[in-house]
Amino acid sequence: MHAGIAGMKNEHKSYSTMDMSMSKTKLYTVDTVKDLSPFAHSLLSMEPRFRLYDMIGDFVEDRGYIPTKSALYLPYGFPGIEHEIAHMVEMSYGNRLVKLDWGFQDIKTYSKAMRGGANHKGTFQALAREARVRGIQDIMDGVHANRGVSDNHFNMVKYNPVWKDAVVKALPFGKFKSIEEVIDWWDHIYVNAYVNWNLDRIRHEWVIRLDYIRNWMETRGRGRRAAPSFKRRSQRQ
Repeated sequence: MHAGIAGMKNEHKSYSTMDMSMSKTKLYTVDTVKDLSPFAHSLLSMEPRFRLYDMIGDFVEDRGYIPTKSALYLPYGFPGIEHEIAHMVEMSYGNRLVKLDWGFQDIKTYSKAMRGGANHKGTFQALAREARVRGIQDIMDGVHANRGVSDNHFNMVKYNPVWKDAVVKALPFGKFKSIEEVIDWWDHIYVNAYVNWNLDRIRHEWVIRLDYIRNWMETRGRGRRAAPSFKRRSQRQ
C-alpha cells in the first residue's frame, strides 16, 4: 500500500516526538487484538510499544506506519498486518525504518503522480518493492501452502486497475515494450521473493530491524548513530 519515495524530513521530525495519546483513534496493544495470526503475534509481542489500529489513514491521514520515540503505530486490518511486517523486513536501509511509512510518499500524493504519468521511474521501483513485499507476505498468509508457487496469485499489474493504468503511462519511458512484459517481470520478482524467504528468515530479519528501531527510540533527539544497510546481510540468509 505504501508507494513512492520522498524526502519526508520535516514531516518525520514533527511526528517522531509527538504524543499521540490524545488521538480519538482506537488503539490496541498486541495482546488485545484477537485475530492476529500466531506468527504475527510472536513478532509484534517482542516490542511492547507497538500500538495497532484498524486501517491506514485512521490515525494520521494517508499514513500507516508511524514510528515515534514513545510508541510504534501500525494498521492491522487494512492493509493486513502481514503486509506491514513484510515491508519492515524487506527494507534494506536502517534510516528508513524510523521514518513515516518507511520514507514513502503518502498514498494521495503518489497516486496523483501515477495518474499523471509524472513518476514513471518511481512506478517501476514501487512495483518491484511491492512484488517482493507480496511474496514475503504470502509466506505468512499461507497462500501457497501445500501447493506450488506457480499457482494463481494476485499480480498487481494484471489485476489492479490503478497500477495497470500507471504502467501504461510509464511504458514509453522504460525498458519494457508491453504490459505483458511488465506482468512477467513482476511475477519473476514475486516468485523469487517467495522461494528465497521463509518464516525463519522473516523472524531473523525482523529481530535485526527491531533492534535498530529500539536504539533509535531510546536515543534522545533524532539520534546520531550511523544507519546500517541490511541488504548484504539479508542476501546471505
